[in-house]
Amino acid sequence: DAQDQTRALQIIPQLTAFRSTRFVVKDVGAGIRYLRFDTFDRRAASWLNDELKSHHDAPGVILDLRNNPGGQFTSLQRVARDFFPHGQRLGQFIERAGKNRNLDTMSFSPALYGGKVVVLTSERSASCSEILAHVLQFHRRATVVGQVTAGAVLGSNRYALPGGGYIEVAGVDYVGLDGRRLEGVGVTPD
Repeated sequence: DAQDQTRALQIIPQLTAFRSTRFVVKDVGAGIRYLRFDTFDRRAASWLNDELKSHHDAPGVILDLRNNPGGQFTSLQRVARDFFPHGQRLGQFIERAGKNRNLDTMSFSPALYGGKVVVLTSERSASCSEILAHVLQFHRRATVVGQVTAGAVLGSNRYALPGGGYIEVAGVDYVGLDGRRLEGVGVTPD
């Protein structure tokens, strides 16, 4: 405590209800679509793919990643592919042992959306959100607007602890297309 004395505390565990992915679609005028999803998972990748395909002729989309903390890298690979006519390199992962592994887009009937793209970011945009913003910005495929992203892109694994609980340990680092790490730095908007 404040007097440097040991105090006994009783901790009562409670289940926390995790917020499910929210999907928001708005027509903001002139045929421009506003699209928001709050995590990178299989469901979100399929939803975005469907939205882009069904509005393939929209002159532009606003992709809101301001509250998106990231998620599954395979979903990132699918989402990124929707914005390019061909497969693209997304950067590299560097494992703890020093081995480099390329991260590329993955094709599952991509939307091949060709309109203009604006990506909204905030300090809560992390992990896959940051990588997507970086890739679209690097290829001049999108204009990034908002705040610098979180700079939290290390890939991690969760391990069970004896007696319950988990520990999450970072196992891979991400290096962007410009050869720089995003960890601790983030993506700077245009």
